[in-house]
Amino acid sequence: MDTPPEGRAAGHGDAADPAAQEAWSRFADRRGGADEAAPTPESQERWWGRQWIPVTIAALVAIVLIVAAVVWWRSDSDDAVVGHGPQLAVGPAVACWIDDGGVRCADADEGRGWTVDTAGQATSVALSRSQLCVSAEDETVDCRLLVSADDDRDRGRTVSTGLDTPPVSVAAGLGEVCALDAQGTVWCWAVGDDPEPVDLERSAVALTAGAKHVCALDDHGAVWCWGAGSDGRLGDGLAGADHHRDTPTRVMLDDRITAIAAGSEHTCALDDQGRARCWGGGLFGQLGTGELPASGVPTEVAGGHRFDALAAGGFGTCALDDQDAVWCWGDAGAGADPAATDAGDGGGADAGDGDEAPEATAETLATVPRPITLDGAARHVATGGEQSCAQLDDGSVQCWGAGFGAPGDPDTPAAVSDR
Repeated sequence: MDTPPEGRAAGHGDAADPAAQEAWSRFADRRGGADEAAPTPESQERWWGRQWIPVTIAALVAIVLIVAAVVWWRSDSDDAVVGHGPQLAVGPAVACWIDDGGVRCADADEGRGWTVDTAGQATSVALSRSQLCVSAEDETVDCRLLVSADDDRDRGRTVSTGLDTPPVSVAAGLGEVCALDAQGTVWCWAVGDDPEPVDLERSAVALTAGAKHVCALDDHGAVWCWGAGSDGRLGDGLAGADHHRDTPTRVMLDDRITAIAAGSEHTCALDDQGRARCWGGGLFGQLGTGELPASGVPTEVAGGHRFDALAAGGFGTCALDDQDAVWCWGDAGAGADPAATDAGDGGGADAGDGDEAPEATAETLATVPRPITLDGAARHVATGGEQSCAQLDDGSVQCWGAGFGAPGDPDTPAAVSDR
């Protein structure tokens, strides 16, 4: 592009500069405008004065586009990181938790407890009806059959499974175990078999398992589930008794999800606003919607609560709010919900996939979140098998529900001992 020469024209301001006037004439000739007057300092100043508005607007648009690109990049990047899995787990009459890298357990028999030997620092703990599984930093997952004995409760057969990288989270179902490694890969296997990687579209950051289904949260905030799909527990809109998916399918959620938890036949998720949504079997109120039917699509939990953490197990669900208070619903020892006293006898769709379903009564059933009164702020919460537990900020553990809780009042939390 031709650029006009600098200089001042005759007749404007100071006396004409012959050299500048000649240069302008040559420039005008090249543009085809030999009669065009040379610019003056005043005309150039007016020209720039007219240009500042569009120039400013263009600069602002560029800034907005840059900011939008950065926001998009941050929201669409792998900013979610793999974290340690559950530090507290509850199964039928058993509670286990990680304490200073080790694992301690207590059962509902007068608080009798024991310490679990682990090969390395424990990173996550999981309980199912039949086994206790612990992931450790030495690249192993140890699963112990929960065989009752007069002394050490975990004196059953122990199966150690090695992974290529250290597992950070473990989840246990009926006969199947899954682990999440530090690279975001999910591995699943039947006890005694070799682990097989699960084909997810993206890296996983969290993992959970129900009785016969597994779900993973990826680093973009999407949830993927696979396994048995009866009662809608996979969240794909289907709920037939024979519904099953061998490969992960995306749950019908539009919002970015930050946490997931699965019970025997239901699944729940928290979005980035702290809203809880649940799907799957609902006969015991575990979906928290105030109603009992199952749902094949995620449904928001009633009450407008905002939560920071989520736990599910058996036929109940619990959550931790931003005040470190615990809320529970379903068969999680949350107390009675008068609206749900006609829940039935515990049969039907939620019969438990081989896990004996508890009887739904006014004493054990809540269809919406109900607060749990503890002796302090809660750090972790877990539920499963008609019992729930919370680990407080001081490291102590309080439990409630069938077998736990205060004498004569199982819905009142009571301290448990691992000694």
